[in-house]
Amino acid sequence: MAELVALAGSVAQRPNRGGHAWVFLQYLLGFRALGFEVLFLDRLTPDMHPGEEWPPRAPVRWLEEVLGPHGLSGDYCLLLGDEGAETAGLTRDEALERVRRSTLLIDVMGSRVLIVSSALSLSALSALFLLRLRPPRTEP
Repeated sequence: MAELVALAGSVAQRPNRGGHAWVFLQYLLGFRALGFEVLFLDRLTPDMHPGEEWPPRAPVRWLEEVLGPHGLSGDYCLLLGDEGAETAGLTRDEALERVRRSTLLIDVMGSRVLIVSSALSLSALSALFLLRLRPPRTEP
């Protein structure tokens, strides 16, 4: 079994933003090309899409449209709701099992997907990498 890299990010939170999606795809596809198994973790909460039906269809569909063509349909978990009890893609338990055996967890922009479970033992990881991306500064 190949070593696993888990990436926590925000593709579903920003539907139809192709450049933003590629920030995460470059990691997933790059690590996979290096021989790693990959997992993408994302989350949506009702306050991210106020006034829409729950769960909102467009962000869920966008995530699958981004990952599916690259053979990543079975390698993501979208946590739905504040507790993440509902999911799209992998179940919460399946995602937890993969995160627990991951060699590296990259949490981009403090996406707080680590809330997946208080049972997650970070000491089991070889490395935890927090990446903070900020938009470029614009001059007035």
